[in-house]
Amino acid sequence: MREIELEQAIDLLFTLLGEASDSLRISKLRVRVLFGTDDAAKTGLYLGYFSTLCGMVTPFLENTFDMKDYHVSADADFDADHTEWAFTVFCSIRPLRLALILLRHGKKLYRMYKNLTKKEEAIENE
Repeated sequence: MREIELEQAIDLLFTLLGEASDSLRISKLRVRVLFGTDDAAKTGLYLGYFSTLCGMVTPFLENTFDMKDYHVSADADFDADHTEWAFTVFCSIRPLRLALILLRHGKKLYRMYKNLTKKEEAIENE
């Protein structure tokens, strides 16, 4: 993902969460990421980016939602050549409110989805 696309994705994530704050309930959130790339310097950068993102998102989630159980962990494996991750969330949202939010931001979400699937296809075809 290019830096601009990542910035747009984070902005859209905050927008969606902000709009859903009155109707979304997050009861459990678990995120585990183990970064690994062919280049140790790149692995360290990704770990730093993720830690920065967590530093921005976690206070927002704590202040916006009543989360009872959450845990985020990140680590780097400088010998690995791939990244492993796991994400678990238990949440509930009012369906009508979700539909309105998705309709309002549907074009942006669809463009991001198409962009990501194009990149995955390009990687698979290499």
